[in-house]
Amino acid sequence: MALECFSLGIINKGTPLVSGHIIGEVNMTIFRKTLMATGAAAAMLIVGAQPSSALLLPPPPLLPGQVDGAYLTDGSTVITRQAVDETHEFFDVLDAFPTPAGFTEATVYLQEPASEGGGTSDGITIKSNSTGHLDAWFMSDGASSAELAIFNANLSTHIVAGPLETGQWQDLSALFGVGAGHFFVQSDVPEPASLALLGAGLIGLGLVRRRKAA
Repeated sequence: MALECFSLGIINKGTPLVSGHIIGEVNMTIFRKTLMATGAAAAMLIVGAQPSSALLLPPPPLLPGQVDGAYLTDGSTVITRQAVDETHEFFDVLDAFPTPAGFTEATVYLQEPASEGGGTSDGITIKSNSTGHLDAWFMSDGASSAELAIFNANLSTHIVAGPLETGQWQDLSALFGVGAGHFFVQSDVPEPASLALLGAGLIGLGLVRRRKAA
């Protein structure tokens, strides 16, 4: 019998002797041998499978003024970090929740559309720490040089080119080896109307310069 995760509490005369949370395959033979070795008067095995993507809550709708952010969940814990302007676009989350089964650490960069010059955009690094929980660092182009240095100091050795940014929440879970619905990022993309206004402004500026030159 194999289980994805379990909590094991062995009680001897009301005193907990063994407790823990393990993610991975559980061998019931080992469990029985543990009981015999401790001479436990009673034992409790609490089983819970990793949540399926159908049980994971989706990110909340974006609100006006929210420009860049990240959303992490394991089905029981939800962590949302969202920037409110273009100057505070770095944050970290330490000991978020237990590392999901199959997780592979990585640094993922979103790609900018050609209309913004191409290249890389927002980046997110997610790693498993020594306690078996996840640490995450998110950075966008509004991060300060000091914040960028913190992000770079925590880069994964596994760097991945992510998808083209869309301005909406984008699910990057598969790039970290886990099922859909765990890890999302959002990167602001100028609205078509804003791009049109920007273009009109540049054209107007060009006309003014020509008139001055004449």
